[in-house]
Amino acid sequence: MIFPFKSQGLIFLFGSFSGENRPVIVVGNKVDLLPGTHHGYLNRIKQALQKSLRTNGLGNIKLKNVILISARSGFGVEDLITEVHRMLEYKGEQENHSKQ
Repeated sequence: MIFPFKSQGLIFLFGSFSGENRPVIVVGNKVDLLPGTHHGYLNRIKQALQKSLRTNGLGNIKLKNVILISARSGFGVEDLITEVHRMLEYKGEQENHSKQ
């Protein structure tokens, strides 16, 4: 599911929809529009997203990762694909072990 982060109502919908036991990847898009003039600015953006989750009552989600992307330039998209693949691969391994 993709939700616009700035919408307060959707943040709470997201929290109730995702549940506490499901791993969550938070994706921040539009990083190509941010001024990258300071060293470490992407890490500060990630930290701000994580803080915003806690501030808006989503501190109890199972946060797997925060990934910043630019859909326009492609920045970070490969990282997102890799993370989703890892999650699906891990889930598949867990299901195989539980069947044995």
